[in-house]
Amino acid sequence: KFIRETGGVERVTCSSDQIPEDQLPFSSLNRQRRMKDIQALMNNIPEIDEFSPEVTLGRDYPVQYLNKTVRVEVRGVTVGELALRNYDVEKGRFICDIDRVERQRVAVIGTYPSDELFGQYANPLGRMIRIGNKNFRVIGVLKHYTAGMGGQNWMNWKNRIVFIPMETAWLCFTHNKDIPALDIQVKDTTKVAEISQRAQQVLFHTHRHISCLQMRTNEEMVENFSSRTAAFNITLGIVASISMLVGGIGIMNILLASINERIREIGIRKAIGARNIDILLQVIVEAVHELVAEPFWQLLVRRVELHLVLLGDPGEDLVVVHDRHVPGAAPGMD
Repeated sequence: KFIRETGGVERVTCSSDQIPEDQLPFSSLNRQRRMKDIQALMNNIPEIDEFSPEVTLGRDYPVQYLNKTVRVEVRGVTVGELALRNYDVEKGRFICDIDRVERQRVAVIGTYPSDELFGQYANPLGRMIRIGNKNFRVIGVLKHYTAGMGGQNWMNWKNRIVFIPMETAWLCFTHNKDIPALDIQVKDTTKVAEISQRAQQVLFHTHRHISCLQMRTNEEMVENFSSRTAAFNITLGIVASISMLVGGIGIMNILLASINERIREIGIRKAIGARNIDILLQVIVEAVHELVAEPFWQLLVRRVELHLVLLGDPGEDLVVVHDRHVPGAAPGMD
C-alpha cells in the first residue's frame, strides 16, 4: 500500500547524485534541474505519461491563520502531483496551469493544517493563510489518509502538507527557477527500467555531460523490501527451529527420566498383557497433559481465585484495635 500511495511502480524519481572523481574539475559547470530538462524529456521519451517537478520549501515550515500556527511540509508543485503522489481533493480544487502562469498565491492544504487552523468541521475554502511572510488563499482541501493499527497512522505524512504553485514558490521564496526534485510517470510498467536509463541519458546531455543525477524507481524499493522480508523470514525460521530443537531436547529428557522412574510399573503392565502401543499411548497422553492441559487448568484456577478475591469485601478482613488503658496496669503495659 505504501508503494501505491507514493505513485506505484510506474513512478521514477530523479535526484541529485555525487559527481565522480574524474569529473570534479568540472563541478562548477554543474547546475540544478530546470524546465528545459523536462522539455527535453518530453521531446525524446514519449513513453513518459506525466511529470511532477517539486520545490520543497521545508518539511517543518510555519503556516499561520490568525493566532494559530502549524508546522508542516510546504511544496511548490504542478498538477502532476496528484497522479504521481496519488492525492485526491476532497473540497475545492487543485492547482491548475492558470495559477502557475499568473503566479497566483493560492494553496491546497491537507487535513492536518485544516483541522488545526480552522477546526475539524469548518470550511477553510476562501480563507487567507500565511505561509512564511506571504498571504495565500485556500482553494482546496485534500482527502484524509489513514492506515495502521493501535492508533498509529503511518499515512499521516500525506495529511501534513500544503501545496502552492511552483512558479509562485520561485517568485516568493526561492527567487530562482531550480527544480530540486523531479518525478516522472511511465505509461508501460514493463519498461520502467528502460525508460529510466533513457531519461538518465537525456539529462546527462542537458547537464553538459556531467554525471550528477541518478534515477530511482519504486520497483527497486519493492525488490529491496522483498529481499529484506525474505531475509527476515529465513532468520525467523532459523530461530524457531533452534527453539523447537532446544524445547524438544528438554521434553525428551523429562520423558526419559519419567520412564526410568517407572520401569517397574511398565514391567508389571507388560507382564499382565499390555502391548508396546498401549505404553507408548500412555506416555504420549501424559506428555500432552503436562504440556497443554495442566498449564491451562492452572491458569483457569488462578483466574477464579483472583476473581473471588476481587469480589470479596475487603472490610471483613480488617481488625481495628482500640487504644484503651487497663485500670491498675503499670505504664507501658497497656
